[in-house]
Amino acid sequence: MFIFLLLGLFLSSWQAAAAQVPQTPQAPATDPFESVPPEARDEVRKSTELIVNLYKQRQWSRIYDLMGEASTTREKFIRNGSHTWTLFEFSPTRVKELNEENANWLVNGCATVYDHGQRRQWESFIEMDLKHVPKRIHFHTVLKKRGGLMPCLHPTKGNDPAE
Repeated sequence: MFIFLLLGLFLSSWQAAAAQVPQTPQAPATDPFESVPPEARDEVRKSTELIVNLYKQRQWSRIYDLMGEASTTREKFIRNGSHTWTLFEFSPTRVKELNEENANWLVNGCATVYDHGQRRQWESFIEMDLKHVPKRIHFHTVLKKRGGLMPCLHPTKGNDPAE
């Protein structure tokens, strides 16, 4: 019994000491495009801005043209687009180079959208094929394993729907 009491006193004093250790501040966010080689950085950044602006402006016809080989007709895509969410902002968090036949860049981030009367944040990514002509750019929202859209894992400051 005495051992348990002693162990309890030790653990409580250790937890108090651990709580007083100053936490190192999180490093300020760096440019997610920094990992892109300088010769490709401008094109990747501009392609990201292009697709984001097209989604913000709901220009479904131009978005369809950027998709390349689409799985649906232009008319159906435009009709479905008119019933979908509106993009407010896309905040890139990481850019990764891919070595796939139909994509060479992946831009991960958080999309702030207006959906069914509410602001929401969804994990999203932009997949690009900038090495072929015509260039192809796709904007995707991440689906959870059990259905539905994935909320942002790291909401961006100022874009948090709860703010």
